[in-house]
Amino acid sequence: MFYLLTPVVLTQIITSDERVRYFTLLSVFIMAGFGLSPAVGTFLGYMMGRFDDKPTEAIHGLAMGVTSIAKYHVKADDAHVTELKGICKRLNLEVDGLRPKNQERLAQLDDDENLARLLHLPGQLLIEAKKAGLRDHRRALLVQAALAIEILLHAPMRVGNLCRLHLDRHIKRMRIKGADCILLSIPGHEVKNNKPLVFELNGDAVSLFDFYMAEHRPTLLRTPSSYVFPAQNGEHKAPHTISDLIKSTIHEFTGLTIHAHLFRSIAGKVHCMIHPGDFLTLGHAIGDSLRTAMKSYAQFEQQNAVRHYQASVTEARRRLRGKSDG
Repeated sequence: MFYLLTPVVLTQIITSDERVRYFTLLSVFIMAGFGLSPAVGTFLGYMMGRFDDKPTEAIHGLAMGVTSIAKYHVKADDAHVTELKGICKRLNLEVDGLRPKNQERLAQLDDDENLARLLHLPGQLLIEAKKAGLRDHRRALLVQAALAIEILLHAPMRVGNLCRLHLDRHIKRMRIKGADCILLSIPGHEVKNNKPLVFELNGDAVSLFDFYMAEHRPTLLRTPSSYVFPAQNGEHKAPHTISDLIKSTIHEFTGLTIHAHLFRSIAGKVHCMIHPGDFLTLGHAIGDSLRTAMKSYAQFEQQNAVRHYQASVTEARRRLRGKSDG
């Protein structure tokens, strides 16, 4: 019944331009259900062909999803599930850090001025929002974008978790060491890798949150909502909607091409710049294992190491100036 009804349901709930993507995914899941591991492997190989025959985190995630459906929904036999798990394991071993496009976008932040523009952008957006002549809706969206960016800088979560932040389920006000604090707590079952996320927002982030909630969120409401980033129907904004807001706002005010999904990588870049080698803290901050954090963000450590070495060459030249025979 699942295989008969799902295509019919999909045609009713997705747009025509999304159908190719979702029916392709459904085909892979059906392959898993009928025990067609070789076909699954062929499909994943085709996907890798789009990325120079290299697996990506997304392809590995797709393989994990197929395996879960085969095991828990279809109740496939143990041999078939073991074969699918083997595919997942091989893909995970071959995934190597960030995709080239993301590496290219992160390279923008090798320029200290660009990084400074991004880190100071929430404050700049507040200044822009207070300028005369803006429509209330435009003003509110600027502050909403400022809050979204501020949260991603201090609490590097996936955009799906960001857009679903719920005032009752995920947010708690408290005082720590005499200062106001907002505790963001997302249970593991709502996170992609099933690891719970807990973040504290302090100082300017708390002030920005309160300013948004009191002065500008009401402008964006059309019906009561308990979400931090509400849609007009009272539900949360869609991930692509909040992501587009973040990307377009960053580009408008900094000229940088930064999307919401990149902020977890930005967290790695910034932390490795200030605390080289501290992958344990980074892993806790982004909700990844130590192994994943090291594999994904070691490139930043390598960059820091090269700069450190080059500084040694410069210092050696300074110390030995005038001592060469020439």
